[in-house]
Amino acid sequence: MNTPRLMTQTEFAKHRGVGRSAVSNYKTKGLLVFGEGEDGSVLVDVARTEARLNAKVDPTRGRPTTSQVGGGQDALPLEQAAPASAVSHQMRDVANVRTDLVRQQVIEKQMANARRAGELVAVAEYEKRATELGRVVRERMQSMLRTMSERFAAEKDPRQIVSVGALEIDRIFTELADQAEAGTLSVDDQLEAELAAEVAAQDEADDEGGEVELAEAG
Repeated sequence: MNTPRLMTQTEFAKHRGVGRSAVSNYKTKGLLVFGEGEDGSVLVDVARTEARLNAKVDPTRGRPTTSQVGGGQDALPLEQAAPASAVSHQMRDVANVRTDLVRQQVIEKQMANARRAGELVAVAEYEKRATELGRVVRERMQSMLRTMSERFAAEKDPRQIVSVGALEIDRIFTELADQAEAGTLSVDDQLEAELAAEVAAQDEADDEGGEVELAEAG
């Protein structure tokens, strides 16, 4: 028996062995192909519709396959791929982490090399040296004032006192900087040298004062 080329939807449901609701679902999903009957009625084109259904419908259930849900459009995979912008952002984050890690490793190697070369000291040692250096500077300033006190007292022009004092301060700091850079600055040795220089300057001043007194007595 030849299958009619055109059928009503009810006839087509019987032909497919499914209910009318299934055929209505086919129609909604765009799976039915229609043709015009001799009387002008719109009927289901059996051959063309079955060809489409056989390709699109699950034969065990009589329903559109997952790929046909949504008006015949291919269904999206269960796990959609991340947008390109999100992937790019993630790649940048990974690159930044790797860059930070490399930078940290370089810094650690540089510090290790500097430590082995004696260019780095422990914080406690640095604080001790800074304290001692501050003590040296203070002693140098006090020594300078004691040594030049008589000269300052004899000077009548305040501007001259300021000029001489500034020059002496610059000289002291220049010497300390040169000794520190050369690694020859020893706190104890420096204080002993300053004390000896101060005593010598005081003895010289006393000798000059004694000579003046003798001259006046003569």
